[in-house]
Formats: sequence, C-alpha cells, structure tokens
Amino acid sequence: MLSFEYDEIKSKQNLAKHGIDFDVAQSLWDDPGMLELPSKKATTEIRFLVIGTINQKHWSAIITY
Repeated sequence: MLSFEYDEIKSKQNLAKHGIDFDVAQSLWDDPGMLELPSKKATTEIRFLVIGTINQKHWSAIITY
C-alpha cells in the first residue's frame, strides 16, 4: 500500500489554483492506465510526471518518492 506525505498548506493552494487537493489527487494511483515518467526538469531531487484520470477527467502531477 502506498503512503502519501504532503504539505497541507500546499494542498489547499493546489485546490484553489487547480481545483483538486492532494487527498483527491491520490486517486490517480487507482487508475489502471496511469502513466509515470521521469520528469525532464533538472533539480536536486528526482521527480516524476504522473498522468491519469479521476472521474473521467485527465490530471497530471509532479511527484517525488
């Protein structure tokens, strides 16, 4: 089972800006067609682009492990 950690303030900001909070965004991992690709943006930590659907709407997220 996956464990998710996130900043609650950023989650609320994401809801205001994009219409989805991080609790709901966790549903991306329930999509059997979800894609996970290495992010091309260079940073000091490795990031991944996740693309999937929640309630027939496509969403994307940048994540770290």
